[in-house]
Amino acid sequence: LFPYTTLFRSGKKYNVALDSKGYRMLSEDKKEEAFLRKTTTNSFIYQNKKKTAIGYFDVDGNLILETYNPKTDTISFQKYIVTK
Repeated sequence: LFPYTTLFRSGKKYNVALDSKGYRMLSEDKKEEAFLRKTTTNSFIYQNKKKTAIGYFDVDGNLILETYNPKTDTISFQKYIVTK
């Protein structure tokens, strides 16, 4: 999948690049949007300024984020589509 991949979500383009501790997600203008850190369960911790989520890559290489909402006691999903 990596060392460098481009993902799309909601019309925005994100570049995912390997770093010394996992991966960084950068906007098109190279601003850091988030980082991903690998867990022992073969998933990732996704962290940006607004949230922390569990992330994983599906069989097509898309990044799937799962976020818990304590107010509604639900889990929401976000999908970042990989370019091929």
